[in-house]
Amino acid sequence: MSALSGVALALVVFVSHVPFLAPGYGTDSDSWKLASALREFSETGRYTASRLPGYPLMEICSVPIHALGPWAINTLSAIAAAACAWLVARLFARHGVRDAWLAGAAFAFVPAVFIAGTSSIDYLWALAFALAAWLEAAEGRAGRSGLLLGLAVGARLTSALFAVPLAILLWNAGRGSPIRRVLASFSVAGLVGAAWYVPVFQRYGWSMFSYSEIVGGQASALHFLTGMVRPDGAGVPWPMIAGQATVLLWGAGGCAALALALVSLAWQPGPAPRAGVLGRPRKWAMGSLVALVALLYVRLPHDEGYLIPAVPFILLALATCVTPNRFRAVCAALLLSPFLLGVDVEPPKKGATPAGAAAGPYAWRTTVSGETIVVEPFRGPVPRDHAKRVEQQRLADRLQTWWPQRPERFLLVAGNSRAMLYHLFPQANGQQPFVRALTPRQRAEAEAQGVSLFALPDALRRMQPDEGMSRLEGVTLLAGTERAE
Repeated sequence: MSALSGVALALVVFVSHVPFLAPGYGTDSDSWKLASALREFSETGRYTASRLPGYPLMEICSVPIHALGPWAINTLSAIAAAACAWLVARLFARHGVRDAWLAGAAFAFVPAVFIAGTSSIDYLWALAFALAAWLEAAEGRAGRSGLLLGLAVGARLTSALFAVPLAILLWNAGRGSPIRRVLASFSVAGLVGAAWYVPVFQRYGWSMFSYSEIVGGQASALHFLTGMVRPDGAGVPWPMIAGQATVLLWGAGGCAALALALVSLAWQPGPAPRAGVLGRPRKWAMGSLVALVALLYVRLPHDEGYLIPAVPFILLALATCVTPNRFRAVCAALLLSPFLLGVDVEPPKKGATPAGAAAGPYAWRTTVSGETIVVEPFRGPVPRDHAKRVEQQRLADRLQTWWPQRPERFLLVAGNSRAMLYHLFPQANGQQPFVRALTPRQRAEAEAQGVSLFALPDALRRMQPDEGMSRLEGVTLLAGTERAE
């Protein structure tokens, strides 16, 4: 693949993301936590983590442009998306895929990847460095691979999962001692990665080695490891775990295309050429990475974005199994998947439910495991994500008007917009007027103390099905003038 075609691919991917870079930092609450951390970092000059264990490379590099507004940080993510598309295309080209540029574009248009490329989130920052490290390791360049892996770890600690497949690649590439290559690479990666976390340790000490559990609160790294063998589950319903790993990651259209491609293997001619070629060592490297990413996701299924590092290699594995025409068809479907057949839950797990009815006359809703599923044939995952950001902005504007009139003592149930509200209305002296949810007991205590209760629309809808919350007198709905009765 020529440098010119790579630059053209990256430019097309970047331009395709520009219309979706605003408003706000994104629908993921972590993007608003990043914004709050950057503000504190820039005001105090002291490193501030958006969430532990820290994402220092993105956090530190974003501080100088933070004052420009959300679009500036989101633009850096779009640049990372463009870089990933180029690197994925190079990866496919090295494995004999003639339409490598199409594979690179298809990766960038996988819905979860596309959305990450328009939001202030670290997924594609880390993956760009990790893919570059992979390409260098495949050529036996231990030092370069280690440097790039260290940068990937600095962007996102879980990029250390790439250490196992990179070791396999380095062991089977180049001349000289394979042990020396692996040790040299890991030494460089360890030094570079650790250097990025020095300011994190200086600020937070050993408590940096923690993470946010789905059920709430911070937990230690030891708790994470022992959770691998505990039978108490991840705290997320299995239908949601499966939905994130399929429809929310690939899009409904992408899932259908992948399923058809796999089913078609049953009647694929044996001697027919395949779209790509993969040697045994690289199969082991790819298999180990996909397995590790899947294991991490099942242990902590916060978000479909955790699966993004596996996407290029799943596509490459598919390319080695199907004919070129079938692989092109899958790529074409993935190029359309961000914009058609949107599937989501309402209220959504990210952002705010878009205003008005579902787009188009053919949209429909159903209920699965207590969740309302909405399907919109003519508004796909990316425009739907953008619509949720627009609704978040509308709610933020209304709250700006309401804020000067707020009671002295109040609680506002914000659902997944809580991080956004703490960014828009920073609190002093440890005050926490914004809560994600409110149990019947907490509500009763607040009412007994004369605390005024308010709720955003999605948070109110989440509260109503709960036991004892079917009647919500006295909870004011801040979307408009309605009052919950």
